[in-house]
Amino acid sequence: MNIFKSGIMAGGALGEKKTFFLYSFSIAIVPLLTPFIVSHIHQKNYVFAISILIFIFVLVTDAIFLLLKKKVPFSNPFIFSAMAVPIIFAAHYLGLPGALWSFPALISVYCLTPLLLARIYGVILLIGVTIALSQQTDYLTWFRYVASFSCGHVFLDAIIRTIVSLQNQLLEQVTIDPLTGIFNRRKMDICLQDSINNYKQKKLHASILILDIDNFKSINDNYGHDIGDIVISSFASSIKSVIRENDYVFRMGGDEFLVLLLNSNIDDSFNVAENIRKRISGVYLEKYPQTYTTSIGCSQLKYEYSAEQWIKTADQALYMAKSEGKNQVVSYPIL
Repeated sequence: MNIFKSGIMAGGALGEKKTFFLYSFSIAIVPLLTPFIVSHIHQKNYVFAISILIFIFVLVTDAIFLLLKKKVPFSNPFIFSAMAVPIIFAAHYLGLPGALWSFPALISVYCLTPLLLARIYGVILLIGVTIALSQQTDYLTWFRYVASFSCGHVFLDAIIRTIVSLQNQLLEQVTIDPLTGIFNRRKMDICLQDSINNYKQKKLHASILILDIDNFKSINDNYGHDIGDIVISSFASSIKSVIRENDYVFRMGGDEFLVLLLNSNIDDSFNVAENIRKRISGVYLEKYPQTYTTSIGCSQLKYEYSAEQWIKTADQALYMAKSEGKNQVVSYPIL
């Protein structure tokens, strides 16, 4: 099971801070570029002025939609095109001063787009500007621009790759349980709320299982905490071996775990829980010469549930499973 379902790299170096960046960039870019628009209209460079207006419109529109937490109307390729065209015009009309706008544009591209796309966009921007600039300046100035932009591109790429790597390491430290290598409760809270939002917005069903190791205290008492840790690690591995790639398993604490089953109703979750129960009961560990069992409570998400209520219903089912003799699966509502 893949530890990170989506990396920071997928959304650019800023990750979830993209909204803040676009909003701040939009506030700064409107008053900054407005004098240039007026100047080019006065000089009758209407195409140039219109291209700048289009870029501002695209940027501000996406920023507003992100602030409203709605799907943005303009994709990354469209934003890049809207940004690249006026910069190429600037290089064509103004020469080197216009080409200098490509440097902040390159930084913006790396902040807002996935790393591979940022590299491609950077090369496209370099080609477009150098072609336009070649008609407005001497060869030495043109070569200096190409060399400086290329060096800046390579250096920025290295910096962003380092930032992304450090971000992913930090993300792993705050969301991964060190003993079992699975997600912890912090990540669980986020994923449960995402499932609730998806159900309310898109009607995507989800179910959870809450399970623990039967008589785990006696394992710790009789064999020690080091053996208890081995049993917990084995327990987590057994759960992961049963669930699907797009499902999640979290360690809530101690020997208690929660499994989030996406696009699953109560019948689906019961079947998965039974498979987990059977898998656990057949596990043999070299350092723990006995088998162990698990009790499992299942609950399907309802429209009115909060994350706490959803967990509580599965907990009630788990309690019933324990009360009725352990090593069994109980679904909520309990009949």
